[in-house]
Amino acid sequence: MSRIRAAAAGDGRAVGRVHVAAWQAGYRGQLPDEVLDSMSPEQRGEAWERLLQAGGGRGRVILGESPASVLLAENDAGEIVGICAYGEARGGELAAGEAVPEGTGELMFINFEPGSWGTGLARQLLDAAVAGLRQLGYRQAVLFVLDSNRRAQRFYEKAGWGPDGAVKIEERPGLVLRELRYRTEL
Repeated sequence: MSRIRAAAAGDGRAVGRVHVAAWQAGYRGQLPDEVLDSMSPEQRGEAWERLLQAGGGRGRVILGESPASVLLAENDAGEIVGICAYGEARGGELAAGEAVPEGTGELMFINFEPGSWGTGLARQLLDAAVAGLRQLGYRQAVLFVLDSNRRAQRFYEKAGWGPDGAVKIEERPGLVLRELRYRTEL
């Protein structure tokens, strides 16, 4: 039976595998191939394992400078096929729109292995993250989604999230990401 659970030390390798598989499939044609092809599940897994071990508790990590809770989705065979992180909304340079109000939560990311797309597990994981944000006392939450990622936008819109007009420009080595901010009331 599938389940949603907090990430723990020892899950890093699986988290890295899911992270890379999701990016390579989901962002193909939206990000440069050389960026996607250079991603290593082993390196991502090692980095995630360090984060999970340093967190000191089940599912708590520091992403950049922000504390986050990490949840995992397991399929019926008990394999980790989805990951997400949520916590207090992070700042950032916005090209348009007002800053995120203090006390707002953020869905930092949600990634799934392509073989698990369309199974309903992603919605279960999103719902668990929203419940976690509510438990932390947030009344609203935001997330950022690539402006070219219509698949993800439809997923969030179906779950009640919507664009609020703000745009974030994020520069990374080899690419510039233009992300739309989505918001929902909790």
